[in-house]
Amino acid sequence: MQLQSIFYKRLRNSDNFEDFTDGVLYKEFIQSLLQNKIMNSLTATYNKPITCRIWFGKDKPDMNIFLKHYVVYMNKLADEGIEFKINGVNNNRYYIHVVCCCVDSVARSPMVGMVQYNGYFGCHWCLHPGVYIRSSRGGCVKYVLLNEAPLNRTERETLQNMQLSIRSVNPVFGIKKPSILVNLRSFNVISGFVPDSMHCICLGIAEQFAKYWFDTSNIPFSLSNEEINIIDDLVLKIKAPNQIARLSRSMKERSWLKAREFENWILYYSLPILITIPHMLICVQHWSLLVEVFHILNRDKIRKNQITHADKLLKKLVAYTELYYSQAAMTYNVHQLLHIAQSVTN
Repeated sequence: MQLQSIFYKRLRNSDNFEDFTDGVLYKEFIQSLLQNKIMNSLTATYNKPITCRIWFGKDKPDMNIFLKHYVVYMNKLADEGIEFKINGVNNNRYYIHVVCCCVDSVARSPMVGMVQYNGYFGCHWCLHPGVYIRSSRGGCVKYVLLNEAPLNRTERETLQNMQLSIRSVNPVFGIKKPSILVNLRSFNVISGFVPDSMHCICLGIAEQFAKYWFDTSNIPFSLSNEEINIIDDLVLKIKAPNQIARLSRSMKERSWLKAREFENWILYYSLPILITIPHMLICVQHWSLLVEVFHILNRDKIRKNQITHADKLLKKLVAYTELYYSQAAMTYNVHQLLHIAQSVTN
């Protein structure tokens, strides 16, 4: 049984609406179902309605069934609109369109009817075929550098591949079946989805590189126990201002770190601390590319030339990741970095 909650929040000083979706799997609640506490707090804070959906079944929900009524309802808002007053002004009719969807990679695939990111042609935004890379643990599909950059997916070609997938036994360029979201007004099933920075960068890349540095040995970028203790000592001595939501914790506890803690590590702590380790100089220079990009793209306001600059840094970051850390490091999270700048532009 999967609980999916959707609620709407009007942005301050904006004519946009945000649609939040969160799903939690309940495996052990046989006779009762716990209420999600987030509902009461959001209702009290924003005074907005919250609609809940419950999927009953042993498997994950079929997204075409699960999202069907959502598509119907949003299309009604796009076609007919709604009337309401803003700041006491006379009733106006507003038409609501869905133009952007941010979910993690695990949720994105079934919503679009694609193979998962660990399958061939698993990238949502381009036609990178994926390459199987063997490792000591067996191996999996990686997004290594190719001689020629893969073509970007287009909505038109994706719709054609969805049609072809109906009669095909195998996925067509990663497409397994048509998606109900192609019927959603104004929504582009390719550019409408954006990389999820929380899972991609904070809980993905930050944790990935931390494992390379802290959990390996006899590799140029490996940290010794003494160096790890030095880093921890520096981290714990940091006196963060009140604006930082979470206090610093030992990197030995990184398996329990929240996304915001990894964000703090990326933006504020990592560079001044890692630069104190002499043999980490090259790795720090490489890591600084991500820190700069993360800082640029997290701004409330951003200029076109800043996005262009960030895109150049991201391409350099991805290229040097394979050079410094091998093809095994070319995960889907690393690959997604190549599409982040374009998603910001869109």
